[in-house]
Amino acid sequence: MSVNAHHDAACHPHLTLYLADRFFTRLFGVHRFGSLAANQGVCLAPCQAVHTFGMRQRIDVVFLSRRRHVLRCYVQLPPYRLAYCKGAYYAVELSGGYLHRHADYLVRINQALDTALSPQ
Repeated sequence: MSVNAHHDAACHPHLTLYLADRFFTRLFGVHRFGSLAANQGVCLAPCQAVHTFGMRQRIDVVFLSRRRHVLRCYVQLPPYRLAYCKGAYYAVELSGGYLHRHADYLVRINQALDTALSPQ
């Protein structure tokens, strides 16, 4: 591995999404993990609304259509708030500031979703 490739991987690790596609996994969402690392997120499906009740940190939320088009983004959503997007199929919860740190966030989300949705 070249030095540059190692440096790039260390500075911009791949996004890992945990899929929450059952009632209880969607109900708990990020709460299941306590907090998210900078390169982790939770994808809730189907989902048109999320909350940050009981959370201590801000999160970024990206609502996507079934075809994965961005419908709405919430950046640095504070604790004890609701976020909603009519027509959304996916809600991706990320660590606060993720969208500002990664201009290519949609590419990263789609790659992570492809991995999360692929048969094991």
